[in-house]
Amino acid sequence: MTECSIHDHATGRLYIIDYGLAAWAGTEDDIVYGYVGTRGWTAPEIGEDDGRDEHRSYSAFRADAWACGRVLEYFALVSESGDASDAELAQLAQLRAVYERLLEEEPTDRLSPEAALLVLSALSPFALPELVDPTRDQTNNATETTDCYVSNCRRAMDAFVL
Repeated sequence: MTECSIHDHATGRLYIIDYGLAAWAGTEDDIVYGYVGTRGWTAPEIGEDDGRDEHRSYSAFRADAWACGRVLEYFALVSESGDASDAELAQLAQLRAVYERLLEEEPTDRLSPEAALLVLSALSPFALPELVDPTRDQTNNATETTDCYVSNCRRAMDAFVL
């Protein structure tokens, strides 16, 4: 995920879309190989594409959790302003606590994307993204949403609306 994964459709909503490998992996413990990503937006365990064609192995789910944290960090940094209210500062602090856990250096120490959603949904009236089904045609009815239960959070995390 990068800031380029953010799309503004005719509905006036922002969509964050992840076209990552986790969509192809079956479980968090499935291992993938190779370099996929954008410099500065990839998890530490993926490394940088240095042209040596080394085959790295890592969990796509854990790498996507890190990328999700990186996008949330980006949003938090561009949202900070000198005239933010106390409530807005509190919301940013809550968001920071979540993205810092997603950005843990050690993949097994990271908060999973579904746990991050559960934490965010439990926070005070935080602007939790409205989850949408990424497999559904959003052009016909962009307001239809799907509930996010733990069992389907991985699928729902691949596209959410702000």
